[in-house]
Amino acid sequence: MHFDLRAEVTRNRDLLQVDGAVLDDRDMQAVTIEDHSVGGYDHRWRLARDIQFDGTIDPRTERAVRIGDVNLGQQRPAAGPEWISVQPLWVDKSDHLWALDSSLPKVDQERLPPKLVEFDLSDNRVIRQYDFNGVVSAKDSLSDVRIDTLHDCAYLTNAGNKGGLVVLDLKTGNARQVLVGDRSTFADSSQHLMIGNDVALRPDGSVVVVQVDGIALSPDAQWLYYRPLTDHNYWRVPTAALRDAGLSNADLSGKVEYLGSSALSGGLIMDASGTLYGGDLEHRTVVALTLTPDHKLSSEVFVRDPSKLSWADGFAISGGYLYIADSHLWEVAFKNNLPRSGPFTIGGLNRSTQHFILKERWSVL
Repeated sequence: MHFDLRAEVTRNRDLLQVDGAVLDDRDMQAVTIEDHSVGGYDHRWRLARDIQFDGTIDPRTERAVRIGDVNLGQQRPAAGPEWISVQPLWVDKSDHLWALDSSLPKVDQERLPPKLVEFDLSDNRVIRQYDFNGVVSAKDSLSDVRIDTLHDCAYLTNAGNKGGLVVLDLKTGNARQVLVGDRSTFADSSQHLMIGNDVALRPDGSVVVVQVDGIALSPDAQWLYYRPLTDHNYWRVPTAALRDAGLSNADLSGKVEYLGSSALSGGLIMDASGTLYGGDLEHRTVVALTLTPDHKLSSEVFVRDPSKLSWADGFAISGGYLYIADSHLWEVAFKNNLPRSGPFTIGGLNRSTQHFILKERWSVL
């Protein structure tokens, strides 16, 4: 196994460039790993940030235009070359990179709407771009995505507005938003993200509310696991039910299973054995969750190292390691931030020995 982050680090304003990927010290959203079988594993980190993204910055526009060898400007001319708010990245079993641009409410949604773009990493070309016209509005916020190659389908979370799941048919390009405002996608208003003993507040002083955010697909692609960020509830739904456009909202909601209350987490990932991993954002840990015979989640702390973990929110699994991206978000994003404890970090955890290695740090220059 090869894992080398000892790369030269250069600085461009608030962006950090490492091996062709740009990292934002304030808000690192996701990490994925591309797995090449020829010559062993070549783990090339793919990292996304909130507004600008990638390894080459256009000095005229100050926009990122490249991630590694993938040209982000290689899109359909009608959509234009701009990327506004790329958050999740996902590499599927076919070695295709999927980049979800959520756009932003303040930009022209007609010209720069949300989009999901598929890249072939074997030759770094765009395969297809998917749009969500008429499916989501400017009040919505597409947050995360999982690709179901078995059923040619993508599942996305909508963390804004009333919450919901978007089901995208990858063959036809048709998309539907389902479970809008459902008990499983809308955060429980009696629960909150806590920063110590205080409710987390946005910069304007309002309470932080984030609807359905974290998402994970079971190894057999039969179940989709998901949860709102600002409560402690976990849910799952059969993917077959999501793909059944003939089900009414009530019938679909009836097929959703409540898995119980556990750690307040953001990003989620599930391994081949069905263990679900997420960051316990309120306690600076990473938890492992397994399903009990009565279909409830049992949780145990998988990583506890406050000196190295702050806000573990992005995950990837490969070669026996759980890779963790830590954005330190609750030190920079809220009115009642915690004291700044350091720059974002990337860590690797050997899942057999549970030995956690902080591979590299980058600090603001």
